[in-house]
Amino acid sequence: MPGTGMLEGLAVSDRGVLYATSYRQVNADGSAGGIRRCLDPASAGAGFENVTSGLEAGATLWGLSIKGDRLWSIDTTNNRIMTYIDRLAEPVTLISPENGAEQVGQTGSGKFVVADLEWESLAGATGYILQVDDNPDFSSLVNKSQGTTSLSTMRLSNLKLDTAYFWRVKAGGPVSGPWSETWSFLPPRAAAPVWVPRD
Repeated sequence: MPGTGMLEGLAVSDRGVLYATSYRQVNADGSAGGIRRCLDPASAGAGFENVTSGLEAGATLWGLSIKGDRLWSIDTTNNRIMTYIDRLAEPVTLISPENGAEQVGQTGSGKFVVADLEWESLAGATGYILQVDDNPDFSSLVNKSQGTTSLSTMRLSNLKLDTAYFWRVKAGGPVSGPWSETWSFLPPRAAAPVWVPRD
């Protein structure tokens, strides 16, 4: 559990997300107070995020009720009921290229491929994190990094010909979401050498 003050009002959503109110006042930068949120409380080393979206500095939450992805709490500083809908607790839906698609992308210089990936945007998401790898466990991310974008598309370049790639996406802001399904695609094959007669 996070060691930033007293927690109260523990609740778990239908998706298994754990929430608790932090009985501290929300500070100006939103790093204290609000709700503590954990996407996967059953996993070892699961982290908690602080959620203060829509809360004024000085607000103090007490108590927590939940139905689906909607939470309610009482702001004891301003004497009002607050509600929060956690739309980013659901995974992103991938669109294109379809899972298992072949001949994806266009060759640039004859050695590398450029491919476009697309997914459905989530209401309230301000950014997405994309991972692409030639290993399904994402242990050696392509270009040794993961992409971040505010759009629901990303263009990949410098992909190898005839190499299977795996990809997944999650919401990256203002709070993180769970990973989407993992899909794969296969760029075009390298052209076979051809004998050409000489005159």
